[in-house]
Amino acid sequence: MANNYQLFSTGIKNITPGEAAWIETFLGEEPNTENPKLFEAWCDARGVSDEDDAASYPDFEWSVSKKDAFLWMYSEEWGNLVHLAVFVQTFLQTFRPNDTFGMTYCEYCSKPRIDEFGGGWVAISAQKIQWGDTYSAVAQDERELHDDLNPKTSQGT
Repeated sequence: MANNYQLFSTGIKNITPGEAAWIETFLGEEPNTENPKLFEAWCDARGVSDEDDAASYPDFEWSVSKKDAFLWMYSEEWGNLVHLAVFVQTFLQTFRPNDTFGMTYCEYCSKPRIDEFGGGWVAISAQKIQWGDTYSAVAQDERELHDDLNPKTSQGT
């Protein structure tokens, strides 16, 4: 049996003590599942879809080094990129509305399965999250190459 992995290692520099306290609360706070309104607000703030998703939040590893003023976010086998992206966007909205954040990730399989190796990127601002991946990029380039080799003939000329 093959295993699939999604790995990343990234971070945010120059974390202030106030930002560190907010991060530890935001990522470490357990949801209140007893109160539906509080649970919904907790989920909305984190981009979480349901109780199962909430149970694994933030579904990536993280640590704050106060000595180095650095937030390290990573995955060892699999990490939830949506959780990470929504967290980073919320951080930017709260503390650094004019900053941006970018990262890459890899996806691979423990066996040589066809087309199970790739990766992608995410770019984040306080207003927008943009995604890209190798699978979409190669499909687009392949279509363009195919069209170059097989131009459509115009009718009537």
